[in-house]
Amino acid sequence: MSGRRARRKRQEKPRPSRKLIAVAPDDRGDLKDRQLTSLIRAFAREGVLSQIKIWHHGYDDVKTILERIDDGGDDSDTNSATDADTDTEAKEKAERDAARARVKGRPESLDPRTFLVVQTALTELGEPGYIASVAHAIRFRLSKHAAKILDIHPDFYELADGRTFWDVKGTDEERTVAFTKSAEAIYERVHSAYERLSDLVEPYPGAASRSARKWSDVKALIDALDAEGVAMRKERLSWLLNALLRASLHRYSREERRFILKNWGGSLAIDGTAVPLNCPKGWGGLSKENKKKNPDWLHHPEAMAGWHIRTGNHAGFEDDGKTPVSPDQLKKADWAYEAHFAVMCGDEHHQRPIPRIALGMSFDIPAGRIGENSFTALESAFVVMNENHVSPGTIVADRAVLPGAQYDKFKQPARKMGFKFCHDFRKDQLGKYDAPHGIKQIQGRLYCPGTPDAMANAARNLRTRNERAAAKAGVAPEDLRDFEPDKTYDAQRARLANFELTVKEPTNKNGRTRVACPATTAGGGVDCPLRALFPDNKTRTQVTNPPAMPGEICTSHQAALSMHHTDTTGKYAMDYVLGSPEWRTMMGNRNDVEGYNKAIKKDGLGDGARRPYRGYAKQALSTAQHAFATNVRRIREFLTGHFRASQPTVDPEPTPPTTPGIQNIELDEDLSPPDQLAA
Repeated sequence: MSGRRARRKRQEKPRPSRKLIAVAPDDRGDLKDRQLTSLIRAFAREGVLSQIKIWHHGYDDVKTILERIDDGGDDSDTNSATDADTDTEAKEKAERDAARARVKGRPESLDPRTFLVVQTALTELGEPGYIASVAHAIRFRLSKHAAKILDIHPDFYELADGRTFWDVKGTDEERTVAFTKSAEAIYERVHSAYERLSDLVEPYPGAASRSARKWSDVKALIDALDAEGVAMRKERLSWLLNALLRASLHRYSREERRFILKNWGGSLAIDGTAVPLNCPKGWGGLSKENKKKNPDWLHHPEAMAGWHIRTGNHAGFEDDGKTPVSPDQLKKADWAYEAHFAVMCGDEHHQRPIPRIALGMSFDIPAGRIGENSFTALESAFVVMNENHVSPGTIVADRAVLPGAQYDKFKQPARKMGFKFCHDFRKDQLGKYDAPHGIKQIQGRLYCPGTPDAMANAARNLRTRNERAAAKAGVAPEDLRDFEPDKTYDAQRARLANFELTVKEPTNKNGRTRVACPATTAGGGVDCPLRALFPDNKTRTQVTNPPAMPGEICTSHQAALSMHHTDTTGKYAMDYVLGSPEWRTMMGNRNDVEGYNKAIKKDGLGDGARRPYRGYAKQALSTAQHAFATNVRRIREFLTGHFRASQPTVDPEPTPPTTPGIQNIELDEDLSPPDQLAA
């Protein structure tokens, strides 16, 4: 038989729907009630459930959901409420009923929030969050109480013989019963709920498709979108992603959350990582050049993604933004999105145990809006800091973020929050920069204008020596990521320290600092002919080349001089001396965010096949769910190794009688940690 005939015969052979196969009972265990209720409470505390309902229908019903949890599966009424409580509840119910009356169309068969909770639960357990997997879990892996909490319609479980699935669950009949609603109907309901959820936060509706289209058609669709609508949904999506991420802290008790943050000094490591899509290696959409030259070429169905190149600025160029990366690196590019994470890290003084978890994130195309995306992640982390009274520490990042991001997009607003900065520089960024009042900025610090060029260029010369050594050893230049000091540089840095201006007031939130000439202060280390009026008995380094046209720093008779950072000096300003032991310690914390990026990909984000759906918002939500799961796992490991080991051992209490569901949970009580909840 020829290959063509065999292929045609295979195509004509009827095959069962994959949806029907997936939505069928199997040996996977049930999702635990405590896991689901803990997720609901965590989402409720961050306002996720309320906000989705408000976006969708214009009213909030989270109190009703929590009441279903506290109900414990008991449908009987209670008489403990006061008359005032009854009046308040009646008023709230009337308001909700009025809001429901304004919602037009057929009542939804599955709440989008139910889909979000169940999909997150599956992701937390390490399972793919496929639509079919969610449909299977809703029908076969929930208890009766969990189905009630999630407000799942009873016809999901009605059997053809008049009974319900709960009558046969756990028996031999479970695999043979017939439902009134087919597996395909359940799948479609779950799929509809997913679409309604993503539509609320999808900034580019219609941009993603099931098959490739001409770029000209995609561009016309994108151009036709309302700019205000795109901005509004982007803001919604960013809020939702970070609320989901912060909710991972609420999977643990109040006492455990305090222990998690107790040793944290407010320092953060920020970095971006690729979110690869479900396509073969090397396959993807058009480059920027081809979009302009060949608009009729077919573009990838995930139209808003871009090429992520592992080195340089991730957009096809080296760190300088001008030199193209090598062809070998281009071959390794992925068609992907990019997520930025702000991860808790230690500081240069205290390397005490803390969980390296992400407190903020952003989602965008690769190498796009680096400053804005980094600041979005930082804002979410700042929310956690304010809520838990943690003071801002130091931000450490790679060169693309610091100092690569635009000053007014990241460093300036972050400085206003109270953060300090530690980073490296590109080779072309090393050396002297002019600052106000005749001051010179060298490697992000402020120095005397008479600083010798040999000392000012010491870091650049070191970089050149390292590059030569790397070339001799056969190491690729792009692998030279961190600053590697040597004895020559250490000696030059020690002499350079004598020329640093004396800081009277560190840089404040408005970018203002007060400094003094190092020849006029007891802490300074130079003796300058322009400042001969201030002799003392201290051994100082002589300034041999004072400026011919001295600025105010050399002529002012004030004890200290105020200086406001410009866009240039603010962009490169750093609170650490490049190459110092403190700098090396702080820069080592970059490994925390890189380790987090590696962990989240190992937990499933690195496999695009686990996210086969199309759409900017769907990919972003799945990324946030994977980050949520990675946070939960890392916190559990941290508490197991530090918190629970320090707790006193007590005799266990008698096991209470088994009762269905969760009984008598107070609204402000925290649940047990997830290691006790996993199926």
